[in-house]
Amino acid sequence: MTTEAPLSLTYHALLADFSVLVMPVLEQNEEKYALPLGLCYRLQQTSQAEQPKPLMVSISSRADELRASALRTSLHYLIVQSEPLCEPALDLLANSLAERGIALPGATGVSDASDCFARFWEGYTSAAASLETRQRAYALRELKPQQTPLGELTKAQPEHAILILEWLLAMIAETGSANQSAWTISEVSTLIQDGNACLWRVGEEPAAMAFFNRHTRRSVAISGVYTDPEKRGRGYATALVAGMCGQELASGREFVTLFTDAENPVSNAVYQRVGFYPVCDYHQYRFF
Repeated sequence: MTTEAPLSLTYHALLADFSVLVMPVLEQNEEKYALPLGLCYRLQQTSQAEQPKPLMVSISSRADELRASALRTSLHYLIVQSEPLCEPALDLLANSLAERGIALPGATGVSDASDCFARFWEGYTSAAASLETRQRAYALRELKPQQTPLGELTKAQPEHAILILEWLLAMIAETGSANQSAWTISEVSTLIQDGNACLWRVGEEPAAMAFFNRHTRRSVAISGVYTDPEKRGRGYATALVAGMCGQELASGREFVTLFTDAENPVSNAVYQRVGFYPVCDYHQYRFF
């Protein structure tokens, strides 16, 4: 536990100020912090007029060394980061947010930091912190040989927008996490237009989907992996993810990242057979 004092907490009004301080630290261990780092990149590429102002907080030592950071966009959970773990910094963060009356639906982050923040948040507010999900962060740098099932990887087209929206909403209902806002047809159309939505098709029939997000200079994440319930158990999603990883590595990406449910041994084993290796666990807390 870090005991240095004093610590300085800053609420950043400008993304540029937050990014120049936080992003270099996240990039030092990008496999672990691809989530907040990728979100920073996404915010940089989006017009600030088109989105609600994100909550951006940094806590630094007297020597201007980052001890913790927090980022929250729209109605999503707060993403907390602190490495090496600095409990006084997370204590200061929780206290300051509570004093400002900032309502948080939840928080997520690498397990030690999120566990610590959730404990402090309970102490400063009337909220109870419930561990909602345990997610495992994975990275892949080399693809293992795969036995490919019938079908092929294709880019989703505009005519697939309604189906992808239906699958995304079904996936959110299946996972039951409150840290997911409902998708709109406009957002899905943008995903397709940008070439980030992929399908595994058997003949003309889409069987599984996944999409790229959180692009950085070195990596990209894969999210939204979903198989049509009537076509599960045939390896379609695995083949889709493997194909997407192969394309990104061939294009020059250093590695690919994704999250799985840490308590689902099947999905964890499947992705490891593709070539993913575990990096760390994220604990996601919901505040009631």
